[in-house]
Amino acid sequence: MSRHLKTVIIRLCLLSIMSHNAHSAPRIDITRISLEELLAIEVVSASKSKEPSFQVPAAIFVLTAEDIRRSGARNIPNILRTIPGVQVANLDGNKWAVSIRGFTTRTANKLLVLVDGRSIYDPFFGGVFWEANDVMLESIERIEVIRGPGGTQWGVNAVNGVINIITKHAQDTQGTYLETGGGTAETAFIDARQGWRSDGGTANRVYAKYTYRNPSPHNSKAQDEYEMARAGFRSDRTLASNGALMVEGDAYQGSADEFDPSGTREVNHRGYNLLAKLDITPPNDKKQNWLQVNYDWFEVDHYFLNEKRHTYAIEYQERVRLGTSRHTLNWGAEYRYTADRIIPALLNVTRLRSSDEIYSVRLVDEIWLVPDRHKLDIGSKVERNDYSGTEIQPSIHYAWYPNNTHTLWASIARTARAPTRAETSIITPNVRGNPAFESELLTAYEVGYRLLPLPDLFIDTTVFFHDYSRLTTVDSGVFTNHMRGNTRGFEFAVRATPTPNWRMDFTYGYLDLNLELVDGGTDNNRRRTTQGGAPRHQASYHNGWRTSPNTSVDLTLRYVDELPALNVDAYAVADLRLGWHVSPQVEWVLVGRNLFDGPHYEQGTLAATRIAPSAFLEVILQL
Repeated sequence: MSRHLKTVIIRLCLLSIMSHNAHSAPRIDITRISLEELLAIEVVSASKSKEPSFQVPAAIFVLTAEDIRRSGARNIPNILRTIPGVQVANLDGNKWAVSIRGFTTRTANKLLVLVDGRSIYDPFFGGVFWEANDVMLESIERIEVIRGPGGTQWGVNAVNGVINIITKHAQDTQGTYLETGGGTAETAFIDARQGWRSDGGTANRVYAKYTYRNPSPHNSKAQDEYEMARAGFRSDRTLASNGALMVEGDAYQGSADEFDPSGTREVNHRGYNLLAKLDITPPNDKKQNWLQVNYDWFEVDHYFLNEKRHTYAIEYQERVRLGTSRHTLNWGAEYRYTADRIIPALLNVTRLRSSDEIYSVRLVDEIWLVPDRHKLDIGSKVERNDYSGTEIQPSIHYAWYPNNTHTLWASIARTARAPTRAETSIITPNVRGNPAFESELLTAYEVGYRLLPLPDLFIDTTVFFHDYSRLTTVDSGVFTNHMRGNTRGFEFAVRATPTPNWRMDFTYGYLDLNLELVDGGTDNNRRRTTQGGAPRHQASYHNGWRTSPNTSVDLTLRYVDELPALNVDAYAVADLRLGWHVSPQVEWVLVGRNLFDGPHYEQGTLAATRIAPSAFLEVILQL
């Protein structure tokens, strides 16, 4: 990216700040609200309709805006590290492997990631390029994480979980916001945002951000310099009859260097998107419906090939309570069209251009067996795609609410992971795509229990068993489905607020992954590295203190077990954030990450970088 572009971005940020008179927006302090209020936060990712997080019959974890702020993280993957069952590995200075309940690679293809309901899953490689999706963290309202299958709600590829990044209503981002700083790993960054109200009551915001990271100094193979600029907007308008219209869009451009034996390789990312959502809830509250349309274009220019992709999607959802009965129907339909153009380099494909369509319908019956006590959700999504044909993804969720401080739930679900464009059409010297490659399948069994035994103590537990079939292998140089296996595990989270200014969080996740080759499969290397590619044990402990009205301290301790198949040792590190409000509008923040341990690998050693302790200083201005 040129110096001229950097200068333009920075000037736009400063002009945005100087050109408006704004007022101060209040912050939510998580240490000053009760756990009952926190658990009443409504989430949408589990059923595509609003429901209190405490009552959701699924393994859900919610990170609030205050959780995100006090984590000290500068990107989404680092924020996700303290969620039980979520595996996060920093490959180098700009790339991450993120997954849920195993199968952790850079292109983890069993995890669906959404931004305001818009999928950022790449259907060519499978997975998410986190380095290109550099969301402005201050504009996030919450992150909802569903651990376990979400195929009935979200379709194929929501196999092991769903991460839904939900941004703030424009009304909640009024005024001027500026965040800038730099340090050792986070070399330099600036985030700027301006919010205002226009005639007619529409709330608006615009933002721009720029991030630069130097190459990592702890590995001669790092070659991981990173530079990304991003800008966007959002407008929210309240309509008559409880309706609302939201329109938002983003554009980005940057580069993320990547290791290659022949020398430094620059990978360029650019793209833009536009999303509109019409939400209508009649006054009688017996019916809720919304319509969402979005367009997405991006280009990833790798040294081995170039991918350009257009995606159009339209989705309609409706939730109807049937008169005075105990049934509520939650149904929807979706159409998605995606077209790509591949320019080969080191790799080739059988078709340089491809267009694919996905149709789906979904119906879930929410049945109160006993009002306010026993609830049963039963339904399915039927989806048609151009690679594996028709996929049926049913689920049953049961919840028992003995009182308002206990939730016991259980579920059975079946979902699929559709073949990617690469698995069906790629051509390399050693591997060839297979047009007959089939979907991977999962049948999942889960049981969970949430309780609030004391007003200042919350406990959440989940036990799961996942049964996989038709898993990916490469046999005789061709993509095949000659592996199966299972995972079993336990996830545990505790939150306590002993005093109004002191909060503690503890999370733990255990994962046991077992795989075997079937039908003459010979890809033992994939079986070994997949089985050993996710830690068996993970734990985190967070202490947050408001030490005075103007200062706060957040300390997070993290432990990640070894990965013997990838020659990665176990590690234990600490993250520290010190915040000082020098005035109601200005905060100074000092952050240290990966403290108390030397440089360490997190996901393999080939073409990876040792992650070292780092620190940065930032200044936050809010007017």
